[in-house]
Amino acid sequence: MAYERKKLRPNKTYKGVRLPDDTTEVTVNGEPLDLRLDVCNHSPTGFEWGYQGSGPAQLALAILIDHYDFLDDPVEAAQEHYQEFKRRAIAVLPRDSDWEMTADQVGFIVSTILNDNDPEVKMWAEHAKKTRQQWFKDNS
Repeated sequence: MAYERKKLRPNKTYKGVRLPDDTTEVTVNGEPLDLRLDVCNHSPTGFEWGYQGSGPAQLALAILIDHYDFLDDPVEAAQEHYQEFKRRAIAVLPRDSDWEMTADQVGFIVSTILNDNDPEVKMWAEHAKKTRQQWFKDNS
């Protein structure tokens, strides 16, 4: 699906902090990140990370909606990719640690998701994988 740009994306930094009571706080450029329960109510109690559950899904959705704010319909774009973004970026964060992610890092992860959906990229990646496997076999 093609999306129209409406403005340039500013440089953003997303930060997650686990508080002493085990709740979490997530900000974007120092301001609280909106849960976006109006779009999807995965986790009304807040954001989470470090596993593949409802709290991480809510976080992935909120980050991508915020990240895609330069598009005419950031919600539609985020809904297409947030579950995979959760698997690749949010679930792998250390659960008991604070974290920081820049807009460039979010964009890079999204680009890998988009490229994985491209048949030509998939074909190239499979060829590269086979080439690597053969190289290791030949050089073992």
